[in-house]
Amino acid sequence: MMGVASSPTASLTATVNPSVEGPAPGAASGTTPAAPVPAWVAGGASSSGKASPAARDAAVMAYDAKDRYVVLFGGYSSNVTWKFQGGLWSRLSTRTAPPVGPVMSMTYDAKNGYVVLLDGTQTWTFSSASWTELHPARSPPDRYAAAMTYDAKDGYVVLFGGVNSTGSYFGDTWKFVGGTWTELTTATHPSPRAFTSMVYDATDGYVVLFGGCHVATACTTGNFLADTWKFVGGSWSLLSPGAHPSARAGEMLTYDAADGYVLLFGGCASSNCSKPFGDTWTFVAGTWTHLTPSSHPAARVLGMIAYDVRSHEVVLFGGGGHLFHAFGDTWTFRAGAWTKV
Repeated sequence: MMGVASSPTASLTATVNPSVEGPAPGAASGTTPAAPVPAWVAGGASSSGKASPAARDAAVMAYDAKDRYVVLFGGYSSNVTWKFQGGLWSRLSTRTAPPVGPVMSMTYDAKNGYVVLLDGTQTWTFSSASWTELHPARSPPDRYAAAMTYDAKDGYVVLFGGVNSTGSYFGDTWKFVGGTWTELTTATHPSPRAFTSMVYDATDGYVVLFGGCHVATACTTGNFLADTWKFVGGSWSLLSPGAHPSARAGEMLTYDAADGYVLLFGGCASSNCSKPFGDTWTFVAGTWTHLTPSSHPAARVLGMIAYDVRSHEVVLFGGGGHLFHAFGDTWTFRAGAWTKV
């Protein structure tokens, strides 16, 4: 369940075992909202014996083009920063970091040359292994589980949706450029939702949004979405593909530049998310295609995914699985095939 009536923020956020990872050295501890309830049990570190983040879901991950590595941050009870480069994970020591919080939003801002993260109402940037809090004059209202990506055609970061601690779901669109947040007014837009996914489709030249969950009490069976939207030039348009992934939320979505399509994996559409999906889909030219690779990650929800430009492959880490188990495994995807690292 992505939320409960008594506590809308009791979401798919996972417990990261503090004894495995610990807090970031010298980092701000922040205040975890009172409502979240851990849903997943940490399953340990990498079975290969190499350094790896502790098992978790609901962290955030993006490729840092300036520093040329994948950045992973957070999780339910962690504000530690990791990098993935050359097939290896390394924990970064940062002087400060965003506070612990559930289901943040993060992407790489190509125009400004840094990773940008929204944590509640706080805006942070990451560059050269250092976090910096910004203090824009205006910010989106407090929220979590919003979708965020960089819109390369329009030259700014786009934020959509999310939910707050009182269970109010958002259907607003914001742009972030030059350190400033601006709310966009659009003639039409996706319905209010949280745990949706969004990425820039470079082949087709627009942002793609898929799925999510809604209603003011909880994201439970029957309240999941399967619509596909595009965003370009400051406007939303509903697409009408034929076949498409089933309704779900918490799916992993990224753009696979080597293969020239958007890649989707997993998600869930069941009470307590006890039966997550393990399917793989691609999207290009307005069409969804279901792939059936011979090997793939176990079914999961709210894993972390990003395209590693340096190694020309998609990287997937962690997520929540069946019976409240959190994964700590790393997979790569290239040319239609998944490979466990």
